[in-house]
Amino acid sequence: MKLITPPIAEPVLLAEAKLHLKIETTDTAEDDMITMFIKAAREMVEEYTRRALLSQTWELQVDSFSEVVYPLEKTPVISITSVKYYDTAGTEQTLDVAYYILDQGEEPNSLLLASGYTWPQVRGFKNDVKIRWVSGYASSALVPAPLRAAMLLILGHLYENREDVVIGRISSALPKGSEYLMNPYRLFTL
Repeated sequence: MKLITPPIAEPVLLAEAKLHLKIETTDTAEDDMITMFIKAAREMVEEYTRRALLSQTWELQVDSFSEVVYPLEKTPVISITSVKYYDTAGTEQTLDVAYYILDQGEEPNSLLLASGYTWPQVRGFKNDVKIRWVSGYASSALVPAPLRAAMLLILGHLYENREDVVIGRISSALPKGSEYLMNPYRLFTL
C-alpha cells in the first residue's frame, strides 16, 4: 500500500500547537520545526491507528482478483477513485463501478464484489490489480478529539525531547497517554 496524495492540511493548526506548547503566537522562531513536529505527530497517529486523519489518496496493489474482501487499511474511506487491472492481453483496464461496492459498515472499510458480477481475469503477473481510494475525515473539526489530543501529546514530547538520548538524567518510560487516547480508534483486524 502506498500513499499517492498526502493531505493538504493538518488536523492541528500551528496556532493550536503553539498554545499547547505555551509559545507566544508572535514568536515565530521555531514555526518551521513545530510544523514538522505536527506532521510527524499526525503520521505517528495514523500509523498507530491505521487511519487517515484528513483527506488523502492511497493505492493498494494485489496480484489478482479473488472472492475475498479487500480491506482498505486507511479508514474512513470517503470514496473509491478507481480499480484498474491488466487484462489477459496485458492491457490496463479500468473496472466499471458497477462491479464493486464500498462497504463502510465495519472498519476497516472494504471493497466488495457487487452481487451478480464476477471479477475479470488478469494476465497473472505481480501487482496486476490497483485499487485507489480517498480516505480521511472531511475536516479537522471531524477528526475525533482523542486523536487530536494524542497528536498534541506527541507534539509536546517531540518538542521537549529533541534528542534520542539524554545524558545525565534519570531515565523512565515515556508516558502512555497518547496510546490510551488512540487505542479505541486502532484497527487490529488487518
